[in-house]
Amino acid sequence: ADVVQLVETGVGVAYADSEGVVRSIAEDGSRLSLGTLEPGTPLVSQPRIGWVAWTEPGDGDLVLYDITAQAETGRVEAAVDLRIIGWDRDRLYFHRDGNDWSVSITPDGRTTDPVQVSTPDGAFGSMLQDVSAGAELRRGGATLDIYQPFVGAPNEVPGTSGQLSPDGNHVLTHSGDGRPSTYDARSGTPEASWFDDSWTPLAATFTAEGRIVWVVDSHDGSLGLYECQSSMRYIDSFDPQNEPCTSRVDLGTMPVLAGVQPGLVGTTVVESVSATTD
Repeated sequence: ADVVQLVETGVGVAYADSEGVVRSIAEDGSRLSLGTLEPGTPLVSQPRIGWVAWTEPGDGDLVLYDITAQAETGRVEAAVDLRIIGWDRDRLYFHRDGNDWSVSITPDGRTTDPVQVSTPDGAFGSMLQDVSAGAELRRGGATLDIYQPFVGAPNEVPGTSGQLSPDGNHVLTHSGDGRPSTYDARSGTPEASWFDDSWTPLAATFTAEGRIVWVVDSHDGSLGLYECQSSMRYIDSFDPQNEPCTSRVDLGTMPVLAGVQPGLVGTTVVESVSATTD
């Protein structure tokens, strides 16, 4: 079966195929079958602690799995509206029974009881889309609102789905046509594009270091893969390890890229240029 989702685990990768089978691949190439997810639902990971999570088929439970220990370590009971939101540090966020909740990981590798997530003032009825470094991305209608820690009013950006950077300072959004755009999450201002105006960005995701991997159609018969800084305003030309954009990698077809959830964009995206998969 084909790979439709891919996430980093800290000791390799985990992936889900089109039939919903979840497997891990270690750095030495060994493979392990982890379980089965409901097709079209997210597979999410926290590479820093080596945990992944998914929802089982048929209104099944939410499963938490420790890749390093090769063991299931927790479950959240099934509900009609159960929906995974994602990880922030060692805490997994999800929606269930009309509310948002989180569970955390104890030092000895256990899953805590769910704790309800409070809704910011003025955000009642909104849908929590992502959480990162304490920042929240919420959808309240035709736009997205970004709530920063210790800041009252949210910043509004266009889009119907999105992804926060690891530090919560930038956001990738997608609207009806699925094309990604970047905004400063602290101000809501759009970031300048790295690419020619005639080119079309098709997919994007943040790396663990906060850079962005882009898949771009340059309308020359091929697709280009780039890894760029999240903003042109923070270019450090004296740091060779932090070049503004990597050299183009030509692609014949749309790649499978790590960390992009179903519904965010019509494909998934690689964790870094060096991690491109066939």
